[in-house]
Amino acid sequence: MKFFIPDKSPKDAEKLYKAIRKKSAAWVISDARIRSITYRDHGQTVQETVGESDPGERRTVMAILDAGDRYLIFDRGRLSDPIEVDKSEVSGVELFDS
Repeated sequence: MKFFIPDKSPKDAEKLYKAIRKKSAAWVISDARIRSITYRDHGQTVQETVGESDPGERRTVMAILDAGDRYLIFDRGRLSDPIEVDKSEVSGVELFDS
């Protein structure tokens, strides 16, 4: 699947993606464009996918960033406070097509 951010034109998606990366300056962010991750959370398997609802808070996932030893999940309404997932909990990662 081609890279996107929900409800954004391709041009606006790029702008928002760059802004999210900039807000994440506390971490070293890779260039990977991640579509989804699967991980363990409190003993349950969870999949977070851009464009779909977060299973916990039911907010739309806007972006997922690779931040070294963890992934950052940015939901609509939480763009300044991402969910952090330790890579040791992650069992699968799907990238957007190049």
